Amino acid sequence: MEVTLINVGDIIAYGLRCVSSNLKTNGVNTRIVFIPPRFADISHERLFAGIEGVAKDSALIGISLMAGQFKSAVYLTEHLKKRLGVPVCWGGVHPTICPEDCIEHADIICRGEAEDTIVELAKRMQDNEGLDGLDGVWFKKGAAIVRNPQRGIPADLNPYPPPDHDFGSHYIFDYETGTMNQMSERYFFKYRGNRYTTLPTRGCAMNCTYCINNYLHQMDPKSNRLRFKSADNIISELRWVKDNLGFIREIDFYDDDFMLLPLGYLEEFSEKYRRHIDLPLVITGISPHNFSEEKLELIRSHIHISKWRLGIQSGSERTRREVYNRRHSNEKLFRIIEYFSRYRKVSEIDYDIILENPWETEQDLVETFHFLMKIPRPFRLLVYYLTFYPGTALYERAKKEGLLNSSNDGLSSKYQAPRARHTLNRIIASVDKLPGWLLRLLFYSRNTGVLSDILLAAANLAIAVRRRGAVMLGAVRRWHAGRALPQRAGWSR
Repeated sequence: MEVTLINVGDIIAYGLRCVSSNLKTNGVNTRIVFIPPRFADISHERLFAGIEGVAKDSALIGISLMAGQFKSAVYLTEHLKKRLGVPVCWGGVHPTICPEDCIEHADIICRGEAEDTIVELAKRMQDNEGLDGLDGVWFKKGAAIVRNPQRGIPADLNPYPPPDHDFGSHYIFDYETGTMNQMSERYFFKYRGNRYTTLPTRGCAMNCTYCINNYLHQMDPKSNRLRFKSADNIISELRWVKDNLGFIREIDFYDDDFMLLPLGYLEEFSEKYRRHIDLPLVITGISPHNFSEEKLELIRSHIHISKWRLGIQSGSERTRREVYNRRHSNEKLFRIIEYFSRYRKVSEIDYDIILENPWETEQDLVETFHFLMKIPRPFRLLVYYLTFYPGTALYERAKKEGLLNSSNDGLSSKYQAPRARHTLNRIIASVDKLPGWLLRLLFYSRNTGVLSDILLAAANLAIAVRRRGAVMLGAVRRWHAGRALPQRAGWSR
């Protein structure tokens, strides 16, 4: 049996790669089509021709999506049904959270973690059996919709194979040439650089109001809030990467809360990582709630951490406590920031911040500005604009208070928080880019209207041009230098 899986957006596509890998392990041939994130071009005629060429022998087409890709998934599904006449199955976060919206367009939807579900689905289709009683699946049966019970969340992740990175069965659409091409080092490097991304853990122990993790846990309340693969399992996956993807120069752990892993586990993992992998490591899942200097020092004693990332979200304790349900103090945040800053010469630092929050006052924004101005440089600010994702507590609050956008131009805009367009939001978004004297000038002149807007726009334009040039020059230099690894002797422990 042949199955074609389609991903719209970032080529990390961790969930889709896991589904593909488990299908292959169970004897089902799969191909993955990656459509880079240019949703405005989703109607590109050559794109559909390229997908048809890949999927022409498939008995099933799967599309993975989040809320922001809903409109694109609808468009893709309509055209593929007309052109190929093959059943289309949707999976991912949005079909899990909003199955009623999704089953209107897809023939089948898989809810929750679908490695086992999709294997059984493919087997039933291959044997010409019906889908009644298949947990985790909704499907159309004539004019009716069959809603099977939800499948439980797997407690043990170790039986599953690593995510699928077989370039031989992967394809990517190149908008510049208008062609569908086999995945290659060049295309992977174009969209992900020389970084390999994976997740040793699944789940999160926190209860942030903007996140869908709570909803996912409520689907199976008996499941553990955090599940993780064995250290040997992760090392085995990364050894395959080193052996087969020789251009990879950095490993990225994209967990929600890596710090929840036990100390003994981290000690075993760190020792084996240094012995067998020995590549720079990015840790993005660092939560203030579960921060542990002891754990990070243990990891650093074995591994070069090239980047770490911390979720601040707001410099206002009131906003974090009353809006986001993140109950840690600014004092604790600064202790963590001071720890990171000790190593800022050898490890890049990213901080998450959420803006355009309709429940934030000007005083909250002022506190956020002053908080960020105290952070030692350099650092990078990752700015997110508040989005009300279905299934989250903030979505329910926004719905109750009439804050949901009634726009009909796609779910991504429907769930976007109303834009306050407050000048302070724009200044805060520039804190990591502009010099301190200019930021203070902008802050104290923020109520002068046009003058402040002109200064901010001009400053950001100059910084954007300079950064873009530096990024392009750096990429060219790394490429021609063979993208050499940093030497361990130069790493600070």
